[in-house]
Amino acid sequence: MVKENPRFSEFNVSIKKGKDNIQFLVVGELEKKIPIYSIRDLAHHKLIAQAVADEVPMVVYGGVWAVFKGVKRRSEGAGFFKVAKPGRPPESKVPMVCRPEDTQSFIDWSHVHPDFRHLRRRENFTKLWATHGAPLHLVAPIRSSLSSLPEEFKTSPEEFNARYPDAQAISCATAAFYWREDPYWRHFATLTSRYTHTQTYLGVSSFNPHGEEPPYTFGELVEQVKIGRIPFELIVCDHIYENSRAFGSHTQMRLPLVGEEPKFSVLRLGSFSPQGFGKATGFEWKLASENVKDVRKNLGENLDGELYLMSDRIRCRYKTEKPLVCCRKP
Repeated sequence: MVKENPRFSEFNVSIKKGKDNIQFLVVGELEKKIPIYSIRDLAHHKLIAQAVADEVPMVVYGGVWAVFKGVKRRSEGAGFFKVAKPGRPPESKVPMVCRPEDTQSFIDWSHVHPDFRHLRRRENFTKLWATHGAPLHLVAPIRSSLSSLPEEFKTSPEEFNARYPDAQAISCATAAFYWREDPYWRHFATLTSRYTHTQTYLGVSSFNPHGEEPPYTFGELVEQVKIGRIPFELIVCDHIYENSRAFGSHTQMRLPLVGEEPKFSVLRLGSFSPQGFGKATGFEWKLASENVKDVRKNLGENLDGELYLMSDRIRCRYKTEKPLVCCRKP
């Protein structure tokens, strides 16, 4: 496992170009070269997917820098997130990056409010993301038979109620699933599934000690490297997202359960507004409590316009690409 360097004096950091135009972030004193890939370069997807299959820890960009790692079934690999995100409370579990059609297989629909069970149909469920293209975490009840799912991804009802003491209490286990309907991410996720020869879960969490501000730009990430915070071996950039300046972590919504009001429950306010979600999907929502945390860089800033413009730009760019793998359309 990669550990943080205990030295706190600043390291000398530079960017150098290697073969095939791959850039490296070089930490001189450590003689460490960290590859820099781009999610907007399909040629890099194969390299990133191979690293995911090998459980290589990395950081990826999506409005905020986040630690990202493939974790194999019944693996201890998710322990990496305890090192990468020090101070994280035990009840705060790791979200998974998951295509909507894969997420459906985790959900225990018997716990979901009857008015929302039509989301069991793939074409209905994918619209939770496809109608707007913005990033979104969905918290959903999970099946008790998921014995191979590492505990770092499962939230017991006791843990959920401890994490959200002001929200309505629940009585079933849940997990958080992150996705954004982005053709490059769909291509990458599809390619990754070809390289992982066993069930592999993609864990993701903002790159910051618990309670502190994460880095929002590449320059801020480099500053973290300079002080020795390097629990990763690979960097995945997204210049289109960073240039959009839609800085922030992401909104979390929970599916309504049996006996609850038939509305999505907003657990966290992030880059995509609940109002934007409601307008795009037609679903009603409510704040889980009066104390819902805002995780945008600039609190209260509406970033929906930036996210929509970015999504349009990405879709237009992807039309000019030659995919390495066929992807199922959402």
